[in-house]
Amino acid sequence: GSSAYIQSSDQVNLGGFSAVTFAVRLSVSATPSSQVLFNYGSATSNAFTVLLKPGGAVRFQSPWANLSTSVDVPTGQFVNLVVTISETGYIAVYVNGTDEGSTQIGPLSLGACQPASLDFGALPGGGDPLAGAVGEMELWPRALSASQVAGLSLS
Repeated sequence: GSSAYIQSSDQVNLGGFSAVTFAVRLSVSATPSSQVLFNYGSATSNAFTVLLKPGGAVRFQSPWANLSTSVDVPTGQFVNLVVTISETGYIAVYVNGTDEGSTQIGPLSLGACQPASLDFGALPGGGDPLAGAVGEMELWPRALSASQVAGLSLS
């Protein structure tokens, strides 16, 4: 197979966001190693990453919090995966519109983020690529509500 990912052509400034929602329709073929879904920045730019751990658990990594959720993304089928991060640091992970796991990481520090690249499907340079297929990706500068997530129709 081949590996491809999307990287913003210009620097993105999420520092103006108080919250964020990432959404993706994807089919993961296997999860033998870590696979990046969304990455903002680099090791020197107050980055954060939403990834799948080996086995499929959703993980959030940043300078201010590192945690794994109890949510496992199914393999071999398309699912809508939505991760919302509120201003207070409440993370909710939805699979096909259902809240499958939530946790509190403490206040979100997006305001401290410097302009940086935004990557979908791998780290900058292609590290930890997503194994599978992506149908659609979306990003919002706010934490969508449960009813808004349930109403999404990613295809």
